[in-house]
Amino acid sequence: MGNKMCVNICVLGSSSSGNCTALWSQKLGILIDCGGSIKRWEGHLKSIELNYGKIRGILITHGHCDHINENTINFAQKNSIPIYIHEHTYNTIKNRYNLKDNLIRDGLIKIHTNREFRIDYLKITPFKIYHDDIGHEDYVGSPCGFSVYFENKKISYITDTKEITYDMIQEVLDSDAIVLETNHDLEIIERNPPNHFGWCEHLSNQKAGTALVEMIIRSTKSNSFKYVFLAHVSDDNNTPERPKIVVEKILHKNGINHVILIETYKCNRTSIYTI
Repeated sequence: MGNKMCVNICVLGSSSSGNCTALWSQKLGILIDCGGSIKRWEGHLKSIELNYGKIRGILITHGHCDHINENTINFAQKNSIPIYIHEHTYNTIKNRYNLKDNLIRDGLIKIHTNREFRIDYLKITPFKIYHDDIGHEDYVGSPCGFSVYFENKKISYITDTKEITYDMIQEVLDSDAIVLETNHDLEIIERNPPNHFGWCEHLSNQKAGTALVEMIIRSTKSNSFKYVFLAHVSDDNNTPERPKIVVEKILHKNGINHVILIETYKCNRTSIYTI
């Protein structure tokens, strides 16, 4: 494979109603999250020609149903795709979906504890993010982001977090691409305050842009973070166009012009991007 390996990225959908992202090379692929409409994801997987036999795992960020639900388990069982999930998150969803421990013995559920693990030649590094439950008792589990290494290519994933810490930035340095939450816009929130506090557990356009600058400045690889997917955009507290406008302005203010900002969608997939 050497230095000529190509990695494909497609966000199949990203919203509070469902999330699924596909990463794949010529040899194998993985999904990050698979909540919401499985029928929709199946249609998008067919359209990008990613066969189920090539998918070696589904990485789960946390326990909310737009990231994993009962249909996720059924999809994984039907297609013999293992689910990689934090130990605490598994315990959180176990009773909710009446899961039996034979799923672990049979290899369908694979537990991690935020330590590096491997899927074939892929190196996966989970890391802690910050997304608490509001109105539910331990519904989320232990939320995590991921960095996925396809040998010399690195793709990172951070959504459903209320902040970006120094440690999180350190985990994603030198990424070639990142799926990054831009959930709400602070100016829209100020003009029209929501009647709930769920938005506080997500990342704003402004915080995402500022964190992205830090990620790029601290990286040593030239043209790091060339592809940035703007994800989990709120229907109520954002607009489809606003994340790109805000993040682009912050990047340009800091002299960063090489980044390609990519909108993601609730029902439609993005184009396929190859790095």
